Amino acid sequence: MKITKSILSLIAARFRDDSKPKINQSQMAESLGLGKAWASQFMAGKFKNLPDDQAEKLEQFLGIKLRPYIIEHGNVTPLAMAIDKKVQENSKLSAVFAALLELPIMPEMQTETAEINPKWISTQDMTKIGQQIITICFANEDKPGKVARLVLELLSK
Repeated sequence: MKITKSILSLIAARFRDDSKPKINQSQMAESLGLGKAWASQFMAGKFKNLPDDQAEKLEQFLGIKLRPYIIEHGNVTPLAMAIDKKVQENSKLSAVFAALLELPIMPEMQTETAEINPKWISTQDMTKIGQQIITICFANEDKPGKVARLVLELLSK
């Protein structure tokens, strides 16, 4: 698995998540059978790849999915690739998207019978939405909570 800023942001967000049992870098390294120094280097971005078996152990330890859903299913759009590139280039933007992923699911979507029928949005409109999200992120770089709220407001329109 390729180690990206997005993945490191997701892991860092898990360390700060008060709704789950507290974990730290030492415990993470121990769960993989590695030393404490490895965890520090890993979180500092010193490693570019993680073997699949270690990635699976890491996902189990953290209790989160690190591998992107869109990649697993092979449906990568040019917009998704453009957004991913921006997220990789900017750690603050990466943190914002990580925070968005941590938001609780709406109660009506937590049942097995929930149906989601999103409205169809053209590629051109999706591109505009992506650009608006990036603009919101850069305008509020030091306020991830505000960015998450504004992005959700934008997406709810």
